[in-house]
Amino acid sequence: MNKTRHKKMQYYLGCFSLFISITANASTYETIIGDTVDPIKDIYGNDHAYSGANLGASAQLANADLSNAFLPNALLYGSNLVGANLSNADLSDAWIDSSDFTGANLSNMTFTNGWSLSAYFTHANLSGANLSGSVIGNANFGSADLTGSNLTNLIGWLSADFNLALYDNDTVFGVGMNPVDLNMIFVSEIPLPASIWLLVSGLAALRLSRR
Repeated sequence: MNKTRHKKMQYYLGCFSLFISITANASTYETIIGDTVDPIKDIYGNDHAYSGANLGASAQLANADLSNAFLPNALLYGSNLVGANLSNADLSDAWIDSSDFTGANLSNMTFTNGWSLSAYFTHANLSGANLSGSVIGNANFGSADLTGSNLTNLIGWLSADFNLALYDNDTVFGVGMNPVDLNMIFVSEIPLPASIWLLVSGLAALRLSRR
């Protein structure tokens, strides 16, 4: 009888220790009004698997896997997210001014009504992303993939850099936005052979050098 109780006690203690371990490893994020969301959830309502540095202003999150993360109203001002994966993440109403998303995977990300003044999105994958209503003054989208993205009602887009960014027939532009004037590159739905792609890129670079 005592052995049975002892085994049950060991089992419950093990489960409790596992719960404490999982809880301790869970990461948090700070909101723009100062609240701490603990733990980070995914877009399906489950605890997110990410267990790295907590998210907040000036966070160091290079190469972090935050795909499918639910981060509305997140405060990520001045953060390093170079090479991070935020595909399918929800950053609606988030504040990411001066943050660096160079080379990040932001495909199908929701960033509606957010703030990204002077943020870097160079070479980032923003295909299918929804940026509608966001403030993007002085943001850099150079060579980013904006195919299929929603760029409607952007505030401050005239001072943003879209040089050599990619777009296609599914990219939705806001009133007054002309991808040709922004020196963007149209991508055909039919994949181009590598030689033609290099030629198109070279011509775009030549056009830029003559400006």
